[in-house]
Amino acid sequence: MYDLKGGYNLTGVVISGSMWKTVDKVPFFSYLSVLLILGMLAFLSLNAITLCTSAYQDSMFGAVVATAICWAIPLLVRIFFGGFVWILVDSMPMFLIMQVNLNDIYSIWYVVAVIAVGVLAVSLTKGILHYKVKQVV
Repeated sequence: MYDLKGGYNLTGVVISGSMWKTVDKVPFFSYLSVLLILGMLAFLSLNAITLCTSAYQDSMFGAVVATAICWAIPLLVRIFFGGFVWILVDSMPMFLIMQVNLNDIYSIWYVVAVIAVGVLAVSLTKGILHYKVKQVV
């Protein structure tokens, strides 16, 4: 139906058939690239957050509980609060993988990606440094 140049079709035609949002007017290949980048960033951020929380816990149970709380807090903030906080919440792994969320943040996905990379870098650095301290002691 789309021959070999299907990536150049508009996202609205390929996914939903509507042309109401800004994201519907971009080429599908660009949309798919951003979706894959944010998905990979979510995967790496989740691993870094898990590494950081497990580094600071002495038991596996504590690490699992702390990680579950790290997952629940962005969800609760998104439900109960609005305003500028939503951009921080959308940078968390739970929301980076949602296609519906990408439709909302497509025009500012760079900002969300930079915040997510910051969370990734801080979590990874703190986790690695704390594990090194534990090994020395």
